[in-house]
Amino acid sequence: MISRRFGAMLLVVAAPLLVAARYDGEPPFEKAVQTSTVKLGSADTQPPSEKEIRCFYFARLMVKELDEQDIGDTEISYNITGPGQTVPDCAAKPIPGERKLEVEESYFWGVAADKLFLIDADGANGTIGFRVYEPQSSRELFHDTIKLDTRLRDVTQNAGKLHLSYTRAVTGSCSVMTGGETCWRAITRKMQMPESPPPDCRAGYEAALRRAAEEACRDEGGDKAQCLDRETKERSTGWDAAPSVVSFDVDVTISAKDEAARTYTGGPVACWPAD
Repeated sequence: MISRRFGAMLLVVAAPLLVAARYDGEPPFEKAVQTSTVKLGSADTQPPSEKEIRCFYFARLMVKELDEQDIGDTEISYNITGPGQTVPDCAAKPIPGERKLEVEESYFWGVAADKLFLIDADGANGTIGFRVYEPQSSRELFHDTIKLDTRLRDVTQNAGKLHLSYTRAVTGSCSVMTGGETCWRAITRKMQMPESPPPDCRAGYEAALRRAAEEACRDEGGDKAQCLDRETKERSTGWDAAPSVVSFDVDVTISAKDEAARTYTGGPVACWPAD
């Protein structure tokens, strides 16, 4: 697995490199009223880096990350705050009332609708997982996989129900390229999508093949055109048989009983090969 911290900004099917998706305060997430960082000394990494505590202060929550420059935060914890309460200092030592989330290989993603969002440190097949937590109980409300390089479009809370909008991405168990409509029906059942004609997977598979060949030839000397032609031919054998990854827009409603209902919103469906 490749840490997002050292990942490049380009997604390549042959070697999926991940982009940073940590908290940035951009919508739909709440912007922190204050942030603070405490350096803890050198980490055992190349290039050199430092361990640190990062604290984010919101209207009702303070979130603390312990980052030892590994894959994901070492610890993610939070304090519930409010009017009249003393705002905790950002420190490595435990804070009274601090609650730790039992998570691995995740980063703090944001706060929205008084909920905590975490995102996986690594993804696969052009998808990456995220999780939603209820701060009062520390319980996980929901988790899913989102298309890499996309954001949640909307997060709202109404009448005790949490509403999310995003581009869901799921890896199928078969290839639409080789399995046709039979495979597509299996994927739509798995993803609870309404019946529809298969998407244009040809374009997605060909684009992924081009990216893989370009990545393989990026640092190679000599004739780049010959390299691209060679890599494309070598990789094309069996390329269409790779399981299909499909992305589509959804609205999700999570009830007070933590029951989630996904609705396909009819947006464009994308398709590409799994790694």
